[in-house]
Amino acid sequence: MAGARFDTLIVGCGTAGAILAARLSEDPGRTVGVVEAGRDYPAIDALPAGVRSHRSSRGLVTSLNDPDILGFPDWGLTVHSNPLQPSVPLPRGKIVGGSSSINGGVFFRTLREDLDEWSLANPDWTYDACLPYFVRLETDHDFDGAYHGAHGPIPVNRAKPDQWVPLNHAFHAACVALGFPNCPDFNAPDAWGVGPVPVFNPTCPNCNCCMTRSACCASRVNRSIRQPRRSGCSRIRASIH
Repeated sequence: MAGARFDTLIVGCGTAGAILAARLSEDPGRTVGVVEAGRDYPAIDALPAGVRSHRSSRGLVTSLNDPDILGFPDWGLTVHSNPLQPSVPLPRGKIVGGSSSINGGVFFRTLREDLDEWSLANPDWTYDACLPYFVRLETDHDFDGAYHGAHGPIPVNRAKPDQWVPLNHAFHAACVALGFPNCPDFNAPDAWGVGPVPVFNPTCPNCNCCMTRSACCASRVNRSIRQPRRSGCSRIRASIH
């Protein structure tokens, strides 16, 4: 990496870093460098099984940071809720795409009341102002209309009732019996109740942040991902203007 020069340097190619790299490198006149400790896999087929399928054994992990057991590269972190509880593994993806490459792909939109509260500081952050961007981001396979997109980069769908396991049916029925409304679409404005979680991976098992945003620009000559240890990089000097 010695002597490399970039217009923009992004430290970390996780969920946010991958998106920034993809968007900034859309400008062919801008060079973008990304420093990432995790591995950048050259193709979907080269990804660890747990990343490709989102079906690793991470819920039963007993050995940290072992891709053969976890099914994905991990940082080996632990956490405990209070001093009386034992430490348990905290899976975090050590890979381009970060933890979006190993998590369940839940695709909830921000609540209206949260966005409207943020808009007190910036009027551009109201729910109504953000809604067009939510729509542009997705291709919803279950719902259409003014509140859902059909041409975005992220495929979204939900488990159908005939795909639920008995525990899902029992939980749903118990909530409805307690007075919670059935909610087939949690991304509809002001939706609440009980229903299937919108996710962005079932119809596209490889669809994580890394694949959806970085793969589209992997061939761009103005974008480069470097691993500090592998490239021998121990120091980065930046000029900020």
